[in-house]
Amino acid sequence: MHDETVIVTVDDDGVGLPTRPRRASGTRNLEERATRRGGTFELSTRAEGGTRARWAAPVPAPERSTL
Repeated sequence: MHDETVIVTVDDDGVGLPTRPRRASGTRNLEERATRRGGTFELSTRAEGGTRARWAAPVPAPERSTL
């Protein structure tokens, strides 16, 4: 069970993604790390221009002591 989710969103105001974006090793790495933790990684073009990268993963609940 997870108590919370960590979400990191990075927006830029550049030209956005190319028409046929390629998965570079950095974005592939972010996607793999999120997936291993039960999360997601999304890379998209923003409507107002630029790019948005969003990484989200659940944070496990801390183990409770039985002392």
